Amino acid sequence: MLRCQRKRSEFESHHPLMREKLEKLGLRIEGDFTLHSGAKASVKWDIEKLHSDYALHERLFYLRPWHREILKFIRGRDILIVGVPTGGYYLAMDFAEHYKLRYAHPKYHLNESSKKWNAIVIDDVLTTGTTVKEYFDKVHVLAVAVLVNRSKLTKINNKPIISGFFADEVNTVS
Repeated sequence: MLRCQRKRSEFESHHPLMREKLEKLGLRIEGDFTLHSGAKASVKWDIEKLHSDYALHERLFYLRPWHREILKFIRGRDILIVGVPTGGYYLAMDFAEHYKLRYAHPKYHLNESSKKWNAIVIDDVLTTGTTVKEYFDKVHVLAVAVLVNRSKLTKINNKPIISGFFADEVNTVS
C-alpha cells in the first residue's frame, strides 16, 4: 500500500526561478487535460518538450538547482538512477550521464537481481504517486526525484521526494 506524508523534506528544492524559466520555455500548457493518473486538470507540464527542443547543455542549465538537491542526497553513495517512462526517462538519462552515475532503463535493465540496488527513481511530474509506486517492488528505492510536484507530498512510503518545485495541485479521488 502506498503511504504518503505531507511533512516538509530537507531535500525540497522548491526553486521558483527554475519554475519561471520553464514556464517561459512554454512547458506549462493551459487547457483541458486528462493526466496519466486519470485526474482532470486545466494545466499540463510538457517536460518532454524540454528534451525535444533544447540541447543537453541548455537542459542541464535549466535543471541545475534540482540536480544539486539530488546530488546532496546521493553524497557519495553507490546509486542506481531509474527513470520513469517517458518524461522521467529523459531526465534520468541526462542526469546519470552528466554526473557519471549508473543508469537502468526500466524496461530492459530491471529484473529480480535489481531489487538489491539502491536507487533514486526520477519522474517528470508527480500527481498522485501511483506511477512511481511500481518501482518500490523492482529496486531498493532510497528517494524519488520529481521535477514538478503537483501533489505537495514530501514522502512516499517513508522515502523522501526531492522536488524541483511545487505547482498546480490536482485534486484526485482515491
